[in-house]
Amino acid sequence: MHEEISEAELEKLVLEIIGTSALSFDELRERIEDRGVYLDGRVLRRVVAELVRRGVLCKTPFPERRKLLLHLCTPSRNT
Repeated sequence: MHEEISEAELEKLVLEIIGTSALSFDELRERIEDRGVYLDGRVLRRVVAELVRRGVLCKTPFPERRKLLLHLCTPSRNT
């Protein structure tokens, strides 16, 4: 059974999953599918891209795996 999910719900799910560790896009998609949510990759890419544009998610090169890893951005602190 495929669960329907809105983009807002998908955004919350992405943040919940990424909050635990840095993941590649493919790993993120696998973890979402492990929860019974199957969706078009373009929808997930659009949600991830919007989170990156808003500065919520960051992408960091990980040369050992030849991947970009997604993780929560650390807010800059002005002290």
